[in-house]
Amino acid sequence: MADKYKLFGTYRAILALFVVFEHFLPAFAPKDWEFINSVIWGRIGVLLFFVVSGFVIADACDSFYKNRPLAFLKNRFWRIYPPYILALFLSIIIQYLLSYLQAKAILPAQPEPPYYARIPDKLVLLKNLVAPFDTDIPNGLEHYTIYVRYIWAVVVEIQFYLFMAAVVLLRIPLLMAVIAALSIYFYSMYYNLPSQLVVVGSIPYFLLGILMYVLTLRKNKTNIWLVLLTAFVAYLTINNFCMGSNKKFDVVLTTVIFSAMLVVLYILSHINSNNLLIKKIDSLLGNISYPLYLNHYIVEIAIVGLLPRSSTTFICGIVIVLAFSYVTYIAVEPYTKKIRNKVRGYALN
Repeated sequence: MADKYKLFGTYRAILALFVVFEHFLPAFAPKDWEFINSVIWGRIGVLLFFVVSGFVIADACDSFYKNRPLAFLKNRFWRIYPPYILALFLSIIIQYLLSYLQAKAILPAQPEPPYYARIPDKLVLLKNLVAPFDTDIPNGLEHYTIYVRYIWAVVVEIQFYLFMAAVVLLRIPLLMAVIAALSIYFYSMYYNLPSQLVVVGSIPYFLLGILMYVLTLRKNKTNIWLVLLTAFVAYLTINNFCMGSNKKFDVVLTTVIFSAMLVVLYILSHINSNNLLIKKIDSLLGNISYPLYLNHYIVEIAIVGLLPRSSTTFICGIVIVLAFSYVTYIAVEPYTKKIRNKVRGYALN
């Protein structure tokens, strides 16, 4: 892995922007952008994020973390949790300030003002501190205010990390792990376990990423058939993740773009780069993708209602959220990177 850098960073940043598009387009873009709004961008971004994660985590567990499940979980903790904590407290502070300024009429009153959450009490704050581990969130069953609005995908991601830690601990071959996970998926679907619908429904996407990694090691009929089966199952579940749209055209268009991006990912998985400048830029963009996902909601509610719906407002929103995400990235990354490199036993570029 150390000598085979995959150009996934830029790809992940684009996926994060897809999620931003889904939430910014209804808020900022002109109403005549109907065709662009037809694409369910956020679902494409999140589901392909799961595929990328399956590839990258399978690669990491197969190289750096063999027989080291605790080291793997420590590394994931330092990657996921500190940026989340920063995003949480920034969200609380900014929403409080916006609410205060609006109450004092310093911000103009709006016909439909954005919703600003109140300062949380101790119990709500505690629940938000452990929200990445709350498996009720993906299905909307948490019953408390969430300050980092779109944390559900992080919750699903962490469940995948726990699964892969078990795979490493029990020394289960990747193909056997894929078959076991598919069995869990089919069992859950057959018995219709609604409390874990989103988590279980995400399984095929992670497995597709794992199998794409396996294909870079060895291509044979078994692996190819498993990829095709998993891809088929993944496509069957896309409609479940597009429940926000009642238009069949929207789902079809979303599926087409998802397919095109999946092909791009497959191509990238077979390309290695040794160019230091390209690797540095790609790595930076990849690292920003997570803060971009975490912080875009607070940027959205901070400027919605202050500027008219227009293409200029939409572009300004994208620029602001990119800058904000970069600042939060540099506020955390220098400190956590050293810890993660030490845990990993190898410093990534």
